[in-house]
Amino acid sequence: MCPQSGFPNPYTVQRNDGWIKIAARCGVTYEQLRQANWSLWLRRGVTIWPGDVMVIPGHASAGTQGGARPGLCPVVYTVVRNDSWYGIAGKCGVPFWMLRQANWDLWLRRGANIWPGDRMVMPYEG
Repeated sequence: MCPQSGFPNPYTVQRNDGWIKIAARCGVTYEQLRQANWSLWLRRGVTIWPGDVMVIPGHASAGTQGGARPGLCPVVYTVVRNDSWYGIAGKCGVPFWMLRQANWDLWLRRGANIWPGDRMVMPYEG
């Protein structure tokens, strides 16, 4: 149950879901799914749990009311010179707190000081 259109993004993991199963159902590779959900991978590794939330790379959000507008930024954004958390959030149309929450591992490592080459997942609201 992962048609190209109408698939919820972010996706909430269901019972009996796994990385490979979700990737196959959604038409992405395991590696793409893992890279788009790096902070979840770091927290859980191979074992994901029902209720975990992940983005599906290449799938637009089901709705944009009050949240991000799909297409403004890639699912995985690479930080460039002079970027900031607030600047990226504004440029990509996502609330700062959502960007920080989706990239908690990066926030814990760097705080407010992000560096060119750092990668962030864009948290699209559904």
